[in-house]
Amino acid sequence: MQNLVYLISAVLVAPVIILGAMILFSHPEAPPPLEAVEKNDALIAGFSQSLPPLEFYQARDGQKLAYRIYEGRPGCGAVIAVHGSTGSSIVMHAIAAALQARGYTVYAIDLRGHGESGKLGDVSYIDQPLDDLADLLHKIDGAHASEKKILLGHSSGGTFALKVAAERSSLKFDGFVALSPPLGASKSANKPHAGGWVNAAVPRIIALSILNRFGVHILDHLPTVAFATEANPQGNRATVYSHALLTSLSLPRPWEPAVAKIAKPTVVMIGETDEIFNAAAYGPEIAAVNPKIRVVVLPQTGHMDMVLNSNAFLPEGVVVDELIQAAH
Repeated sequence: MQNLVYLISAVLVAPVIILGAMILFSHPEAPPPLEAVEKNDALIAGFSQSLPPLEFYQARDGQKLAYRIYEGRPGCGAVIAVHGSTGSSIVMHAIAAALQARGYTVYAIDLRGHGESGKLGDVSYIDQPLDDLADLLHKIDGAHASEKKILLGHSSGGTFALKVAAERSSLKFDGFVALSPPLGASKSANKPHAGGWVNAAVPRIIALSILNRFGVHILDHLPTVAFATEANPQGNRATVYSHALLTSLSLPRPWEPAVAKIAKPTVVMIGETDEIFNAAAYGPEIAAVNPKIRVVVLPQTGHMDMVLNSNAFLPEGVVVDELIQAAH
């Protein structure tokens, strides 16, 4: 009988020890800076001369979150532009200005955990950015209630757009544009370590995800991924993400059921020479899951070119035009 008690105790304790070890001994190591991203730093720094000023709205928890507004022409539509991992609204300046020139009003936001919005690299709870977006939409409706609305995101911001498109909150938008979005755990679309952009503490992520399934979230603020970048002199660039923030900006595992639920008009765009993802895999992978989603591959276009290179702005603008026109 005593042996049975020992056996049962061992069976119950062993998983706790294993999960604890996975959390304790797994942590993200920062990869070396990635040329494909860092080479654009001077260009992005030059935006400071023409940036609209930061404005703030109050989220439901009282936190003030930052955005920049590019006023367009009434009746043309509104675009909410979401930056990628470690970025801020500054990175979206060129594409936001290009859309403004087409008549759109653009709200370029600092996602919570980035730029001037809250604690860098973390959120209070998983999917808090979805609540933040709903709060922003409430503010936008006060000024542009009759405008058709498009959610456009780049890189992890593109994944966030797809995540919103799969949620009930998609009803608040008329269309979605995802630029170079990570497709979850896709083996064919992802390059190893995202082409050198990230190092992930995979055992820690697995352990924390298991705890989340049992309703345990006390450790969600631990860091789980590190990026190939350094904090800029102003200190407003996240270099690591907590588990809570990473999960908030990621599609579920597996990602296919979420993407299959997307019903609103959605376009995925990716550069042919993307340094982080395999562009050729996007069309077949997405078509197999949701053939209603249109995939556009832009020739001779890299990952950051999607929001920084004027060669990408014309096709991106045309796609937004088509979504707005379809909504009327």
